[in-house]
Amino acid sequence: MLEVFKSHKWWFGLILGCIILYIALIIYMTFPISQYSIEKAGQFGDSFGVLNSLFSGLAFIALVITIYLQQQDMRDSKKEVHKQNFETTFFNLIKIHNDSIANFREIHIAEDKEKHSMYGGEAISNFLNNFKLGGSTDFYTSDENLSKEENKNLADKDRNINPENVKNNIKSKLGRKNLKFIENVYSILNLIDRSEFLDEKDKSFYLETLHSQISDEELVLIFYYTHAKHSNKKLLLEKYCFFKDIDEQLLDNWEEEIKIYKKEAFDVILWQYL
Repeated sequence: MLEVFKSHKWWFGLILGCIILYIALIIYMTFPISQYSIEKAGQFGDSFGVLNSLFSGLAFIALVITIYLQQQDMRDSKKEVHKQNFETTFFNLIKIHNDSIANFREIHIAEDKEKHSMYGGEAISNFLNNFKLGGSTDFYTSDENLSKEENKNLADKDRNINPENVKNNIKSKLGRKNLKFIENVYSILNLIDRSEFLDEKDKSFYLETLHSQISDEELVLIFYYTHAKHSNKKLLLEKYCFFKDIDEQLLDNWEEEIKIYKKEAFDVILWQYL
């Protein structure tokens, strides 16, 4: 009620002023009372009938405002509970993401033929490099007007355009490992997207928080992995301009490969270089 009074204090002041003015006018017109009788007293009392109606109306309005404020409080409380549950889930998923990255392991064979284990960001970077160096090109049809070397170069250039090739390449490089962190990123995006109680400012904040946890190499792997295995997730990534911070130099053939997604998925500046 106090909030309503503060936001409409001029109206309340006006109503109070009118009441005081009306009372003063009645007193002015009837004072001094020259005759003391029941009839005169009744007439004087009837002069306040308008005030009685006004107070009844104000009481009804106050009741309506009270009910409205109670409903508003209930909605706000419900929204706050939803937001608290959202944040708990969101930051738990962020932790799962970071744990998945920390536990990601790659075996690197050094020049001395010894095997060295890599974990975390270093392992992700090594995996991405191996992925970009691999990939079957058997599905390409050779152009008879080009030499064998030219056909091979063309196939190598476009090997990550075909989703089946990317899928097979990822599978061959992963072995017994997995890229669970990417599936987890989808879960976080879906959580943000489906939370209707979040406004655009809130969504932007949580999206930026998510982006701050994703390295450049991870973002590129999400780029290829989604293209190969979850093309249905492209719309979600495009909706939230997910690759706006992508380092195009980490892509194998970025001028052609960014065309895999709609322009909305990237920073518009990137397209100016094409």
